[in-house]
Amino acid sequence: MNHPAKRFQLLRLSFLAVLGLTLGAAAQPVKAPATALPQDLLKAVLNEISGQIPFANEAALAGYVRQRTPQEFEGHFYEAEYLAARLKEYGLDEVRLETIGRNPSRTWWVGQDAELWIKSPEERRLSRQAESPALMTRGCDPGEWEGEAVYLDRRDVPKLKDMDLKGKIVLTPEPAGYFAEAYTKGALGVISWYTPGKSAYDPSQVHFNMSMSKGASKEPAFSFNIWRRLGEELRDKLAYGQKVVLRATAKTAQMPFKFDSVFAVLRGTAPEKKGFLFTAHLFERNIYQGANDNDSACVTITEIARTLARLVKEGRIPRPERSIYFLMSEEGSGTMAFFGQYPEMADRIFGVVNMDMVGEDLDKSQAFFNIEMPTYKKMTFLEGVIRNFAEYVFRTNIEMYAHHAQSAWLTFPEPIVDKNGSYQPFRYTVSPYVGGSDHGVFLMADADIPAFSFNVWPDYWYHTDRDRPDKSDPTQLKRVAFIGAASSLASCLGREDVLERVIRIAFEDRAAFVQATLARVREDISAVDKADGGKAFRAGQAMVEQAADLSRAALLRIRDLTAGKPKSDAYLTGMLGSLEAMKAAALEQVKGYARTAAGFKGYAAEPGKPSAEEIRLRSIVPVKTAPLKLSEMGPYTKLSEALSSDRALMMDIFQNYGYEYFMQLYFAADGRTDLAKIRDRLGLEFKPIDAAAILKHVQALEKVGLIKLAAR
Repeated sequence: MNHPAKRFQLLRLSFLAVLGLTLGAAAQPVKAPATALPQDLLKAVLNEISGQIPFANEAALAGYVRQRTPQEFEGHFYEAEYLAARLKEYGLDEVRLETIGRNPSRTWWVGQDAELWIKSPEERRLSRQAESPALMTRGCDPGEWEGEAVYLDRRDVPKLKDMDLKGKIVLTPEPAGYFAEAYTKGALGVISWYTPGKSAYDPSQVHFNMSMSKGASKEPAFSFNIWRRLGEELRDKLAYGQKVVLRATAKTAQMPFKFDSVFAVLRGTAPEKKGFLFTAHLFERNIYQGANDNDSACVTITEIARTLARLVKEGRIPRPERSIYFLMSEEGSGTMAFFGQYPEMADRIFGVVNMDMVGEDLDKSQAFFNIEMPTYKKMTFLEGVIRNFAEYVFRTNIEMYAHHAQSAWLTFPEPIVDKNGSYQPFRYTVSPYVGGSDHGVFLMADADIPAFSFNVWPDYWYHTDRDRPDKSDPTQLKRVAFIGAASSLASCLGREDVLERVIRIAFEDRAAFVQATLARVREDISAVDKADGGKAFRAGQAMVEQAADLSRAALLRIRDLTAGKPKSDAYLTGMLGSLEAMKAAALEQVKGYARTAAGFKGYAAEPGKPSAEEIRLRSIVPVKTAPLKLSEMGPYTKLSEALSSDRALMMDIFQNYGYEYFMQLYFAADGRTDLAKIRDRLGLEFKPIDAAAILKHVQALEKVGLIKLAAR
């Protein structure tokens, strides 16, 4: 019998089936982008890369802040020995642990012991070095001091010259360096609870202050760092009218100066060809030991080394044609010392990824993972490759239609997560070069080596004793390691099918750059309200031309990878031709838009003629008076001198262009490029530059002896 209840049940099932099909179609995840690696190699890397292994290594390195032993200064630091042992265990083809840069005339300052007591209105030990290793500022004098506390903040800095602070101890929430002059006024010491992190988020963190400044004072003095809770407790005692007497003791030593360096190689089948280098600073002066800054980066590149070495050993991926190198040392100076000892390495590298603070849990600091690009002078095809894999992680780790997912646990299209890590989406940004880490060693030298930096920012525990592994995320470590491993493998493998992908992805990335420049030019021309003699038009033409020429130079870097591979080389030639056609079309668009915008604003469009000063720029070729070696620090004192000698010039540069522009102007003086082309490139990288202004700027550099202005 056809019972009504049975008919209803059949209708219900039919409806749900149709609805399920509809919802299933709507719930299809966003398609992940094609990557520079074919699917089999991509999956091989994803199936091997780990977040927990680097996290465990980070915990072993920085689970707590240790007091260094004298033996570490005579031999090797703990972190260097630990990571060298892991790299050997992981089967890298070459692992070197060595001391570089020993200098008998230099020493490392080491804080051995310190205590801070309140003597009045009560007696209580407030802090000691064994419990708070960030207590002493690097460079603190040894000794004992007792004195009355006085509270000062930034409002008091201009008044220091009129203060009598003899026998006093300064309490301040400001950076201790603000009060260098206090020592010349008799202060015994400065106690600061400033942190560069977010102390309101964690008021128990203590800043590792790297530098003590006493101004002109020669008297023994101290500089201590305490946590915000304690600082405000002492401040409030003073605010309530209590007399606060403090006692400080410090014991320090000078230890042998050296840099520990860990270097490893996954050797390619053609080791004579240029390879790929990963860097991460393992030390930031000897006192600071941070889990995220920067053990997280060191364990991440070590995980890249482990993954690639194991995949090669087990035959799951072919051995790359080009070698992949790994370097960890003292920030900046250790990297320079390494290239000073091994200068031939500069000719064996076609690209660098530096990692600096990459493991932070993004949600804990409300942060983004950032890819910092090279300067325009060193633009490269790697920009597209690295961005490609970052976009892959982003697109495959977004929760889409989770309420229709087949499993409550699998809400990402292709999850790249660690069991012990977060399940948060991957947030990333791309930014221009700002410096501040080891990638600057390569970008601020004459060696033609493009360098990137991976970083997470903001970091609420930056440079404090609370920078421990509990702020790190195994999922984040896994994702960053994947981006690095995949980018280096795609660039170094040497297979023609992979090279085709690399060329195509790099071309699309550079084409987008040209189009973005064109959009910027339209915006600049739109801002013109009356005839300007064609100035905005010429600036727009120069920017588009520079964008296309820089993109061409970036793609031409692939020529080294396609050498001896006729199919890939021909494919690259074809894509370069497409870029030239795009350039011609974009320049025509600038012409057309200039006419369109002028008609809309009601003025006559005119191309105009370059001024005499603009023409003059073509006849000037700046050249550095000394080469910039990878092993040497840039002449930053001279650069500052060039500005400080002329206040009007300084204000012009800082207000209109920025200090980074001024440095890039100096680095651009290669003895081959005329000032007109330099101006056009920097105009694209920063903002359009007046011809008269850039002439003044290079003359300031010439005045302090950094460059010479040669005639073409």
